[in-house]
Amino acid sequence: MKQIDLKNISIEDLAGLISRTLRKNGIKAVLVGGACVTIYSHNEYMSGDLDYVVSNPVKEIKPFLEKIDFLQEGPNRFVNTECEFYLEFLPYPVSLGESSPIENFNEMQNQNGTITLLSPTDCVKDRLAVYYH
Repeated sequence: MKQIDLKNISIEDLAGLISRTLRKNGIKAVLVGGACVTIYSHNEYMSGDLDYVVSNPVKEIKPFLEKIDFLQEGPNRFVNTECEFYLEFLPYPVSLGESSPIENFNEMQNQNGTITLLSPTDCVKDRLAVYYH
């Protein structure tokens, strides 16, 4: 695998890298939050982090993230000193506020992997729920 420049990586390319890393290790992960807005808005809105809802506990994800130089900094947060974005992990299921769990997601392919993420409509609902609460 070619070396990834984490210092200059876009949020979409980082999402592809993280998604591929988790998927190849059997971890179901859905990108939610502001990073989805960044991707759908073509960087008109910029998030500082990538929030994933994941099927496995953080302690099981940690070794795979360490292999790509993201180190744990808090219970659910991972950082890389070269990268401007940090990662946060939340437990399944994916839901918006107090609504029923969401089961249908979009998939987006880029040079680093396939990203499973909220649909544009659910992305807007998620941001409204965050604002409301």
